[in-house]
Amino acid sequence: MNNNLVLIDTSVWILALRKSFMPLAKEKVEYLLDREEAAITPMVCLELLGGVRSERVPQKLTFSKKVSFYLYRALPT
Repeated sequence: MNNNLVLIDTSVWILALRKSFMPLAKEKVEYLLDREEAAITPMVCLELLGGVRSERVPQKLTFSKKVSFYLYRALPT
């Protein structure tokens, strides 16, 4: 796994994936994907899938091996 991961939030994924996308957001996300530096949390995946309006869209959300899942544990108090 790459140590230089960038966690991409739901709002950025939406800007990059929607039809009327923002070119800069799409460009940045694709750059991170190409370098295997994009990270996503399970909650962000849920939020994206929750907003899906078409049966074809989940295919776009197949993030492949290019997105690392960023998992964290709460530190003991």
